[in-house]
Amino acid sequence: MRVNQNSGFTLVEVVAVIVILGTLASVAVPRFLDRGAEDARGFFDQAQSVIRYAQKKAIARRGTIFVYITGNTISVCFDNRCANPVPDPSAVGGSLIITAPSDVMIAPPGGISLVFGFNGLGSPVNASSVVLVAGITVGIMGRAIIIEPETGYVHSRVN
Repeated sequence: MRVNQNSGFTLVEVVAVIVILGTLASVAVPRFLDRGAEDARGFFDQAQSVIRYAQKKAIARRGTIFVYITGNTISVCFDNRCANPVPDPSAVGGSLIITAPSDVMIAPPGGISLVFGFNGLGSPVNASSVVLVAGITVGIMGRAIIIEPETGYVHSRVN
């Protein structure tokens, strides 16, 4: 006696799997190809970390460290003209300068560039080393990095 055992998938099952895979691909592929939002968020987090590092470096040195912000770069320097940049702790021989991705723009308050620093107590100061009485807000792609006056607390806010 022979038992008829057919194995395999029916046409309906194959079509259902193809439809499900096509739907997943149409949703997932554009997210992998468009990295603009992820790049902007990554740069924002990196910028906030660099500003916090500048504050910590100033406290450790018991001196002033300056942050120089332009439309697409953030630099950490020992002087207010950025002639002597702080070494990058993650790169041998490099300076602590980060550059925004091409589709990310930094909006410093008051225009094209901003120079501020942190004194040895961690308080924010202006380019002339005068302690600031107003906070600083730096906008990056709908988010804001805020440096509080007096304490120098660096935090973020979504606009």
